[in-house]
Amino acid sequence: MGRRTRQEDDRYRRVREIETLDPETDHQRIVDLFRQDFGSLLAIQIITGNMITFAAPTMSKVHEVAREVERNTEKRSIDTALFHHVVHQHGFGPGPARVAGKKVNEMHRRYDIVQEDFIAVAADNTLTPVRIADKFGWRRVTDKEREAFRIQQSKEARLFGSHKPLPDSLVEVEEFYEKYLDDNVYYYPYNEQVAKAFLAWMPSLMPPVIGRVIVWLLVAQVDPRQLRACGLKLPGKVRMALSNAMMKRMGSKPLPDPQPGEEHPLEGLAKRVYPNGWDVHSLGPDKYHANPHAGHPAIAADS
Repeated sequence: MGRRTRQEDDRYRRVREIETLDPETDHQRIVDLFRQDFGSLLAIQIITGNMITFAAPTMSKVHEVAREVERNTEKRSIDTALFHHVVHQHGFGPGPARVAGKKVNEMHRRYDIVQEDFIAVAADNTLTPVRIADKFGWRRVTDKEREAFRIQQSKEARLFGSHKPLPDSLVEVEEFYEKYLDDNVYYYPYNEQVAKAFLAWMPSLMPPVIGRVIVWLLVAQVDPRQLRACGLKLPGKVRMALSNAMMKRMGSKPLPDPQPGEEHPLEGLAKRVYPNGWDVHSLGPDKYHANPHAGHPAIAADS
């Protein structure tokens, strides 16, 4: 019994560390500890982080011009994950993260991206992890973790091209996000086309046979407004119950501590595109294409 008690107590070592930290200065460390405690659940972010950019026509029309998601689904998706990984790994100071920001900004400047869309993506990346952990996680999410995500994602949005930060409180972030979904997310044919291309690729990341089932269950957790905007079927009661049960099981315990020299999961994923290794300079389209629609009002017509 004593041994089990010590093991249970050890589960909370990360949250005890979080309680000693300040979100203003230690947001990076807090987010890292959160990701270790709820890491299994955060697979959903691979889907939600992309779906928000497909469901809003102002963003989908940018994808339609670039055609990178369709033509290079795997490279584009893995590059996006690696750009975020570089920032999480190195912080916001001089070095690889600044290079990542410069590269992403160079790509973004080729399109008429609506500023509100930057904030919407950052809001999604702030709210989804804590909402999923609240619903399915093995412990309560703390206020410091919520605030650390807001600060972290606000800085990342600025790094990647936003002209303004996230709102100053989580309540305001939630209000902005809900209004954004109500006002800006609706069906447009290319939403469906690009979402289905991405979701057709997703099962390849998982074990054969069950990959499609897992993706089908993960997609059930996506906001219904986004699903409708992408022409995807809303989950029924049985699918939703199965999805919730899977998520609850995934969130039932924290990840073990990474071992010295252990490869980050993203490094294994990167080898699918970069078998000889990668650095931040490798990321992004192999060749930039002139944007014939630069400045065209159709890209921002629905802002």
